Amino acid sequence: MGAAIAVLPNSKAIEIPRTRFAPVKTTDDLLALWSDAYALGDDARLSLKPHRNGKPPTVRLDPKFYKHWPDFSARFPHGAPSLTHCETFTVEGDICFGENVTIEGNVKLANPNPGQLTITDQTIRG
Repeated sequence: MGAAIAVLPNSKAIEIPRTRFAPVKTTDDLLALWSDAYALGDDARLSLKPHRNGKPPTVRLDPKFYKHWPDFSARFPHGAPSLTHCETFTVEGDICFGENVTIEGNVKLANPNPGQLTITDQTIRG
């Protein structure tokens, strides 16, 4: 962006507050946005739920298994787990998330074994 501003006469940068913009640069960002930490308003805008005080959950997914859309979506076949009360969520290794999974607090999950671990129907608190 800095390079574009330098070559365009009379150009200016504007800052968009996080309340109006949720950047999605990685599948980590996508999972947070896809989760119930955000709500779709009557005006069709996504925004963080009020109790989150403007702070989205921090998500870190193992890039070996979650970086690309086909791999990411295959590991969340029923959608994102509930992250509405999650502060940080870290996943290392190959883990598939089934239905009714809730993540609360600061959670780190790891599967050091070959093969996929499936988690379903549970609340994980950290």
